[in-house]
Amino acid sequence: MIIMPLISEKSLKSAQGGWYSFKAPNSCKKSDINNYLKDTFNQAPLAVTSQRKKSVNKKRGKFTFNSKSYKIFRVKLGKDANIPGFETETEKKDKAKKKS
Repeated sequence: MIIMPLISEKSLKSAQGGWYSFKAPNSCKKSDINNYLKDTFNQAPLAVTSQRKKSVNKKRGKFTFNSKSYKIFRVKLGKDANIPGFETETEKKDKAKKKS
């Protein structure tokens, strides 16, 4: 099962508040996300919400196709928790200054 971080402006803003977004197939459950976070990032989530995105008919020129449906999971982590990839440039600079 492939679970990917969902990186967008909205998800980066919510990451500053402790909410992280992941994109996963429809067969994925909340317990799968919990296990993924524990195994990959050694983080135990405080809360998990899910949202299903349905497939949509799209048109590119004269061709039409259906986009794939998927689930978006939003995960609440503790204050000190951090997942790589969800940091903004200003956060990276602040951490570099603190280390120096």
